[in-house]
Amino acid sequence: MTAGVLISNPTISHLTLALLEETGWYKTVHHTYGQFINWGRNKGCSMLSPSNCSSNEYCTRESEKVCDYDQTSLGYCKNESLTNCLFVKFYTNYMCSDPNFATKSLNSLVVGVTGEAGGQFSRCFSSSLVLQGEAQTKYQFRCYSTICSISGKTLTVKVGNRYALCLFPGQNITVAGYSGYLICPDSF
Repeated sequence: MTAGVLISNPTISHLTLALLEETGWYKTVHHTYGQFINWGRNKGCSMLSPSNCSSNEYCTRESEKVCDYDQTSLGYCKNESLTNCLFVKFYTNYMCSDPNFATKSLNSLVVGVTGEAGGQFSRCFSSSLVLQGEAQTKYQFRCYSTICSISGKTLTVKVGNRYALCLFPGQNITVAGYSGYLICPDSF
């Protein structure tokens, strides 16, 4: 099962459907509607241990603004679990995957200045990019449309009408016509 307050892309897993069926409250459960969950994938049970809060599903400083674990939203670190680990609680008005992102975003007044775009393939980045000559914005996070290479080894990021290429995780990228930089995600 998943909690909508913790992830920006809530899903109904096969486990959730099996639980609903086993309670007896639901006579017919269509298991074909079960969805795949990326949160905690291949991390094992130790991920839920109170002493193991180091995976990318967790954050480190309470109230810090950060992108969530799958880079689909901006949120803040909050303790909302039994493990005492900090999770990112996403802002409902800063979901990169929302096609109406430009009108809802915390950066909505400056989306044209920051080169941001929302939609199915947009992801959250730590970024200070603004058009050259423009003032820096309050939030140092941006939503940009992305394209993964077929090999999965590079990530193309669209900033306004320009393209930048992430060649390795954590890379700082500058974009022609913009001041500042964006930081490539830890994995792509």
